[in-house]
Amino acid sequence: VKVNGENRPTRVVSSTRLVATILTVDIATPGVLNITVTDLFGSVSSTLAIAIYDRVTVTTATSYTSGEVAPDSISVAFAAARMASAVRVVDSFPLPTSLLGTRVSVRDSSGIARDQQLFFFAPQQINFLLHRQTAFGRATVTIYLEDKIVALGSIEVVRVSPGLFTQNSTGEGVP
Repeated sequence: VKVNGENRPTRVVSSTRLVATILTVDIATPGVLNITVTDLFGSVSSTLAIAIYDRVTVTTATSYTSGEVAPDSISVAFAAARMASAVRVVDSFPLPTSLLGTRVSVRDSSGIARDQQLFFFAPQQINFLLHRQTAFGRATVTIYLEDKIVALGSIEVVRVSPGLFTQNSTGEGVP
């Protein structure tokens, strides 16, 4: 098995199954993994292309600590990827779910995906309101820019996640 043209340790399980090692370096940078298999006679398979996306970290807006987020609360998404084409503070209601090509979708533990309402976005930060009907449990967060996925991550949705906005943005100190 080759990943982007480089041989990877491979074990033959059966005549129709192989197990290959994908290295951390293979998935450390967003891009595409091109995987091919060469048989004992030198024939090369077609290429399987697998997209690797940047990681988005979602936190509560009150303390910027990772962990649990409650429905109907303000959440913040951070990523190294460019998630927005501009900086924008939304000052109209209802809040939009898409603006200048930026969109945040959350697929909850029951499998329902919803676009989230946006408060603020910049290239590496998006503030959004987690939909009030988001089911509790593990949820997947997908950031789109111009209908292309630019970052993926996950959050744990819980019933209550109390927090206070503080002067130093840590959830501690002067409110």
